[in-house]
Amino acid sequence: MSINFPKGLNKRFVGVSHNDQVGSRAGFVAGGEGKPVIVFPAPDTVAIFDDFLGDLVADEWIAAVTDTGQTTAVLATSAVSATNGVLRLKSSATAPQTPVTGPQSINTPPNWKANQGRLRFGCRLKTAVLAGNTVFAGFTDTGGNEMAAYDTGAGILTPAADYAGFIWSGEGGATQQAYRAVVGKAGADQSATTGVTPVANVYDVLEVELPGNDGNVANFYINGKPVAQFTSAAVTPTVALAGGVWRANTDGAEDNVDIDWMNVSAARDTGL
Repeated sequence: MSINFPKGLNKRFVGVSHNDQVGSRAGFVAGGEGKPVIVFPAPDTVAIFDDFLGDLVADEWIAAVTDTGQTTAVLATSAVSATNGVLRLKSSATAPQTPVTGPQSINTPPNWKANQGRLRFGCRLKTAVLAGNTVFAGFTDTGGNEMAAYDTGAGILTPAADYAGFIWSGEGGATQQAYRAVVGKAGADQSATTGVTPVANVYDVLEVELPGNDGNVANFYINGKPVAQFTSAAVTPTVALAGGVWRANTDGAEDNVDIDWMNVSAARDTGL
């Protein structure tokens, strides 16, 4: 069925139906000026949002935990009992992780492409202990158990060919500790500083937006504020991407990366 808007701000796009239902053609977005954005599903928008309530991880997510020396029950990525609902990536007390072959992660399958248009990723996360951790949050063509880009003190390394996201590292001094925006198109990498540094046990909302369908422009936001932009050759528009968070604790110390919520969205594929 379709909805007619006898009343509305713009009857072609937003309005109120005969049943007093508010409708929007492209979908609904929660947020505001200077605030983070959460995008919800709609006929013209495909989206996944998870507040990680309860004690199980939904099947829509792929969770990878590869520490050695602990049982699956201890290692498992799980929605912990915490205010708001939190998904916790808990690292081993004895076994360090490697960003390429052994990070922990929570991500979608590679269901997303920049040529859909309006491609967005957002998450709210915090790290208990900054030292020894390296984190990537955003889109990557690697998917699964490999961090798209990382820095353990020797400069940015990029296993992925196509990616767009934030990295930060608790190793290698102040330059590595700050959030950096990174993109890659077919192996050609770009990076930018954000001027924002994470604080232990303090949440930040990280958002990546590729608004066009050509993969050229990528916008980066922290806590609702713009912090970086790339204006050309951000990602290959036809490459399938997974959205998520990857972390490695290279010190082999037990600590947590907590994710309060995660949201991935794009314009719905036309099938062409």
